[in-house]
Amino acid sequence: MFVPYQIVYLPWRQQRLYTELIQRVERQGKGWVRPLSLVELSADGDVVTAYDLRSSSDLIWPLAWFQPALDTEVLPLLSLMDLKDPPEAAVAQVHLHRFMAEVWAAQRPENR
Repeated sequence: MFVPYQIVYLPWRQQRLYTELIQRVERQGKGWVRPLSLVELSADGDVVTAYDLRSSSDLIWPLAWFQPALDTEVLPLLSLMDLKDPPEAAVAQVHLHRFMAEVWAAQRPENR
């Protein structure tokens, strides 16, 4: 299973929410994660847009929804975020909130 400081991602449709695991909440099967980037992917899996979420709030999410991220996908992403002008924090937050709402709505028992 995942360990603190590991980079994990939550896939949803053509997007991935990359986060750093801060702490596992064992009894609840959840993790305290720190968002790094929300990435929109093309049909080929190439990065179309990456929103820098490093200044956003931490989250508590079910760890079963996450997958481990490979260094080969995370390192170029982080360097890309450092090189380009970050979009406004408010714009990135809007995309994060939309992503979270879609994922939570899809996980409701009546939607499974």
